[in-house]
Amino acid sequence: MVGDLHIHSRHSDGVRTVPEILFLAKERGLSYVSIVDQNTTAGTAEAIETGSRTGVTVVPGVEISAVHSATQLQVHILGYGYRSPAVNIDELCKSISSGASAEGVADAAEAIRAIHADGGLAVLAHPGQLDSYPAVEDLVRAGLDGIELYHPDHHPDDHQRIQAIAKQHGLFLTGGSDGGGQHGGHHDIGEIRSPFGSLAQVIRHEDELVAWTESLVREAGAMARRAVLTEIDTELKGGNIRDIVTEHDRAIDRFLTDSIQRRFPDHGFVTEEHDHPPLAEDTPAWIIDPIDGTTNFVTTRDGFAVSVAHYRGAEPVFGFVYDVMADELYLGIAGGGAWLNGRPLHIGTKAIHESVVESSLICARRLEERYGADTRPFVRDLRAQRSYGSAALGVCRIAAGTLDLYISCSLSLWDYAAAIIVLSEAGGRTAVERRWDSTASASGAAPRPPVVEPVPQALLYHDDKRLFMAAGSESLLCEVAKLVFTGPTQPAMALLAKSS
Repeated sequence: MVGDLHIHSRHSDGVRTVPEILFLAKERGLSYVSIVDQNTTAGTAEAIETGSRTGVTVVPGVEISAVHSATQLQVHILGYGYRSPAVNIDELCKSISSGASAEGVADAAEAIRAIHADGGLAVLAHPGQLDSYPAVEDLVRAGLDGIELYHPDHHPDDHQRIQAIAKQHGLFLTGGSDGGGQHGGHHDIGEIRSPFGSLAQVIRHEDELVAWTESLVREAGAMARRAVLTEIDTELKGGNIRDIVTEHDRAIDRFLTDSIQRRFPDHGFVTEEHDHPPLAEDTPAWIIDPIDGTTNFVTTRDGFAVSVAHYRGAEPVFGFVYDVMADELYLGIAGGGAWLNGRPLHIGTKAIHESVVESSLICARRLEERYGADTRPFVRDLRAQRSYGSAALGVCRIAAGTLDLYISCSLSLWDYAAAIIVLSEAGGRTAVERRWDSTASASGAAPRPPVVEPVPQALLYHDDKRLFMAAGSESLLCEVAKLVFTGPTQPAMALLAKSS
């Protein structure tokens, strides 16, 4: 998909009407555009309506004239994907046009806050044109989400500098022609396009299915939040003291599956608390853990999550993991990115001696009993170990940078199906056991190494509990596996090494 995320119309300094822009974009083969008129959102509704008729995706956009207070540099802040009506953006733009703002511009940090308040993403426009690079550090602290890479006034040196800035600060990249306006030279609509992947970044709030699912996940979280204020009774699953369930697990499971099934009666489900028919290979599927970390839910009333993943067959679409009591929502969109409460997630590379792992004493014992693993070299080289009690949150914390490794010997599919999308999009790697012969250990046979394969390139459906590992990078994942599983396991780890 190709698009132009920097276009001006007659609503500000452009020469074309909104419909003219959309029909021209269609003619030039653009899949998506954003009309970012200067200090006004007046054309947004018309653009979205015209886009629906032409088949061109329209990302709500605005370009706000601002100043960086510390340096007095002129900066332009682009706002993308905001809700309509954009109350906060419109109020700020009104103050600019009325002269209420100093020198007819807004404070850059205020512009970012207004965009965020309306549910949008804030991007620094053409820093090469305005030489606004010295403002970047402060703008990042103010919540800047992205930076414009491709622009008519940017040269190769600007591209290198902007890409380095984006990597350093975890900013996503955009671009466009600045077409139709008074700036940006003679380039017209579509002649300079946005980097690959930009669309998924800036329209995440406009993706109706994702937004609808988010509302369900938040309501499920509200149900759990109300439940922690009550007395909670528990049952054992199959008499297993480590596998408990409550009436709230079942109620939230029913709420989620019933809501989805009413809208998508032909979709399939894999959930922790209810049996469902086997899925056909290409069936759209929802994989749900209504309360991941039920023991935490019952005992500490904290540290649990709602996990909802959507797949098409074995291919991931998106996943939500909601840390209910912290009100922290993780979202991963396959091929589009990962976010925590709207903040893009990108993982830095760490060595094992810098790493913090989440695992448990029970897992360490099972690694030895089932696979003949020796965890001593691993423990010796680690910085620290934690055990929080929610697999989904553990994997997502790697994406957020507060953990580096996660190892469990007994995860079900619903424990990690959403979290692996978040982690993969943030740059991490995961692996799941392909098979485990439980009869071998039961019969007294010698432990055998696990056979693992990467996920989520193609999800491995399973109805039992399996060994699962996650790390902030493939190199770290392989290094840990080689420390824990020695000798005969090397062929299995070679498979991991070829996974990306």
